[in-house]
Formats: sequence, C-alpha cells, structure tokens
Amino acid sequence: MQEQIVALFDKVASYFAVPFASWNSFLAAIGGVPDALLNIGTISAWPYLLSSMAIAYLLYLLARRQPGASPRSFRAFAFPREVYRHRSAIVDYKYVLIDLTLQGVVYVPVIAGCTWLSYKLALSLSGGAAASAGASLNPLADALILTVITFIVIDFATFFSHYLMHRFPVLWYFHEVHHSAEVMTPVTVLRVHPVEKIFNSAVGAFLGGLGAAAYAAIAGHKVDPLTVIGIDIFVFYFRVFGIHLRHSHIWLSYGTFLSHILISPAQHQIHHSVDPRHYDKNFGYVLAIWDLLFRSLYVPRQRESLQFGLAGTDPKDYSSVAALYITPFRKAMRHLRAPRSAAAEPAAPAGEAAVDLSGHKLVAPDK
Repeated sequence: MQEQIVALFDKVASYFAVPFASWNSFLAAIGGVPDALLNIGTISAWPYLLSSMAIAYLLYLLARRQPGASPRSFRAFAFPREVYRHRSAIVDYKYVLIDLTLQGVVYVPVIAGCTWLSYKLALSLSGGAAASAGASLNPLADALILTVITFIVIDFATFFSHYLMHRFPVLWYFHEVHHSAEVMTPVTVLRVHPVEKIFNSAVGAFLGGLGAAAYAAIAGHKVDPLTVIGIDIFVFYFRVFGIHLRHSHIWLSYGTFLSHILISPAQHQIHHSVDPRHYDKNFGYVLAIWDLLFRSLYVPRQRESLQFGLAGTDPKDYSSVAALYITPFRKAMRHLRAPRSAAAEPAAPAGEAAVDLSGHKLVAPDK
C-alpha cells in the first residue's frame, strides 16, 4: 500500500511538472476553453453543440405547428434571455471560464494521478483473476465485445458515482454545486466541483479499467475498443443525439418505451427538479436500466413544468464563483465535525437547509 501511495505522488508530481516544461506547454495547459470546444473527446466539443442545436431547431419547427403556438423566432425559442441572462447562468459562465483555465495546471494532475492509480489497481486485480481464462476470438469480435463491455461498465460507473454523490452528505455537498443551478444551459454541464471530478474519475477509471483489463486478460492479448475519431462509438452517438438538451429548458422525451432503455434529456431535467416527486430520480447517463434496477427511474407521461435548483437552500450560498469552490468544503467540514448522532442525520443551523439522507435535495428548515 505504501508503495502505491508513493507511486501516486510520483505520478501526480510528474503531471504537475508537464505544464511548466515549456512556455508552449503552459499555454496549452491554461487553454481550457479552446480545448473544451475543439477537443472531440470533451462533452462540450463543437460537434455535440451543433447537433444539439439542430435537434432544438427540429423541435422548434414542431412547436410552431402546435395550435396556439406563438410566432417567436428560433433565437427566442432556443436562447431565451430569461435563461441565458439569469444570474445563475452568469455565474456558470464565470465559473467555467475560470475553472477551465485553472484545471490544466491545478487539479487535472490530481485527477490524472488518481485515474492512473485506479486503473493500475484494476489491472492488477483483473489480470491475476483472468490470466488462465478462455481463448481469443477474431480481432473484430474482440474489439466489439470489449467496446460493449467497456461502455456498460463505464455507464454503470457514471451512474454509481452519481448515486453515491446523492447518498452520502460529504459527497453531496460537492455535487450540490451542480444542482444549485437555477436555470440550465449547455454550460451547466461543466458546473462541477473539482472534488466531484476527482471522485467520478477515480470510480470510472477503477471500474472501467477492471472491465477492460479483465477482457484483455481473457482474450490473451491487448484489445482496443471500437471508436469514432477516438471516442467510444456508443458514447459518441449518444452525445451527437442531443446531449446538450439535457441541461437546457428544451423538453425532449423519448417516449414511455424508449425512456425505459435510455435516459432522455427530459428525464435528466426531472433529475434537477425541486419537486419532491422527482427527488432521487434518474441518476443514469446513457442507460436507464441502472435506475430501473435501483428503483430510481422516473418516466414522464407528458411534459411537466419544472423548476431547477435546490429546495430550501439560500441562493446566496452559490451566488459567486468563490462560493462554488469554497461552500462545499465549509459544509463538509461542519458535517465531519458534528457529533456522530448529528452526522448520521445532519441538522442544519438556523436558516440553512439540512441534508435528507433519503434524497438528493434539501429539506427546508423550520421557520
């Protein structure tokens, strides 16, 4: 264990040194905003934004055909001022601009180090267990099977880390940053605290590495998954089909049947709702089966009126960029310092909400 810790610190230190290796390396490290738009591996890359806009335009055309539809423009339909100029959206813009600039130098090395350690641990565990397993198939079959396995495992890891964020108060305080958005735009997907990014990366790397390394051991040789321009083929197509409508005001449901298989943008919007009926629902990223198994799936029968944000929380808690970074640490420390009985079911100070351990939202304090 000590050797693994030393290896982790060595790896993190090496990652920290990369941005300072040269002036070009430093500029690349702080160029988070251009990279977020141009790097196809990032969720905010321009092809996914354009494809989401194209789907939004189709929904706009359909909405125009509805009886009594207003003759407003596509700009007003897709980019309403009351959403994109809302104080919460403005905090999003500032936070993401600063966060993307800092992450390459400040905390991406930590994320990379934890990811590396998680994968190495998974590799050692799976390699020993599967070394004497069956024979390899042909290369295409190997790649296809690995792609499916990796996709399923990573999708479950994404679901499970999200589920844990809502179940444990200390983790929830950091995930609360994302849920504190009172309106949602495509920028909101990046409104994520660094601690949450580290946690999600570690869980995903461990479970994903376990699945990939296990199959590679079974196949008896290194296997590469099927990709589209370097992205997992399933993830790529899921992102292309309206990924950014998930964090928006535009309703897109997949219908009752398909919503039991895939998580629709409407279902993720419901996940952000302050309505008690929607608490702890739809944790999934791509597949709905995990929510079905954990009894957290919510499938809307028709369009629902939604309000986003945190119930019972003072909006000032997350009204600035500094607050988004600092408030989770303050709340987590308060929780950890509380007596054991209070920490099990934390009671908030006067005027502040308390975590309901059965849900991802907050319970308003008695006045």
